[in-house]
Amino acid sequence: MEHTVDLAGEYLLLVLDDHKGGFRQDLTTIDYTVAAAELVDLVGMGALEFTGTGENRTFVPGEKAPQDPLLAELAELAAGRSYDEAITALSGGVSVGDDKPRSLRSLELERLVNAGILRAQHGKLLGLIPRTRYPQADPTVELELRARLSGALVGTTDLDDRSRALIALLYAAHALGKAFPDLDQKRIWRRGKEIANESWEDDGLALALAQYATYMATLSAASLGR
Repeated sequence: MEHTVDLAGEYLLLVLDDHKGGFRQDLTTIDYTVAAAELVDLVGMGALEFTGTGENRTFVPGEKAPQDPLLAELAELAAGRSYDEAITALSGGVSVGDDKPRSLRSLELERLVNAGILRAQHGKLLGLIPRTRYPQADPTVELELRARLSGALVGTTDLDDRSRALIALLYAAHALGKAFPDLDQKRIWRRGKEIANESWEDDGLALALAQYATYMATLSAASLGR
């Protein structure tokens, strides 16, 4: 069965434990990275563009309106906001149509469950606190994804734009080691840095990824300064 998974969904697959269904990274970083991945996809498909420069740079609607209701809602939320404001808006509650606001993470996980890639496993922590885990149901998509990215990281396969974008997001989120714990860590961090710093033909994608790298670096510096 062939699946279509967006960039945010691919990121989630890489930072989930396939068997236990829990995350290998803190939820705050995951929520920021899911939001960043959605913005990269929206810019890549022409649904969002940047206007202005420096601190006055904001998102504006692009030429191609998304047909997907969730993406349309995200594009509308981001339009008119700076990058930092858009990340904050998208990583908060998002509502589609008349639905109650939910985290973008939970909406993406639901899509992966509905596609048969993950399964939702409901339970309670200490018998009291409701908890849902997402173990793997169909490994096909993630196996292809891991083969594509690991090959790009160790230099055995060609690097396409989608892989470049995902690796750049993983690098900015300090998630490469968590996503690929069995690969040589120094090697993949070095290669991840090279990929993240490479030039892009698409200025919008380059800017969207660079903005996230700056955003995460600023957060890290702020946390270290506390």
